[in-house]
Amino acid sequence: MSGRLADLTGPGVLESLSAESVLLLPVGAIEQHGPHLPMSVDAVIAEETASAVLDAVAEEIDLWLLPTLSVSKSNEHAWSPGTLWLSAETMLKVLDDLAACVATTQARRLVFLNGHGGNTSLLG
Repeated sequence: MSGRLADLTGPGVLESLSAESVLLLPVGAIEQHGPHLPMSVDAVIAEETASAVLDAVAEEIDLWLLPTLSVSKSNEHAWSPGTLWLSAETMLKVLDDLAACVATTQARRLVFLNGHGGNTSLLG
């Protein structure tokens, strides 16, 4: 069984996740992309790509999507009003905290799906 972790109940997490489960965390950004695109472009790319991966492999892999992390390391766009960003130190701490949350489940695999170039050095 595969799907979206956020759609499970608390008891459902215990029933559905196993040591074979893979949790996939889409990581995007909220930042400027010129005058013609919404600031959510990177978050949408990460979320939609993760959804497509789930659709493609759900029969073969026990894959569970985590909610998209939309605010990430976008300080290179801090000059643009509306950009939401975390420092590299904060971003790494957020990822550590999320991994600690995953560790409370039976799942033993956490995969980051990066949709934003500014995260590459932290997620690569």
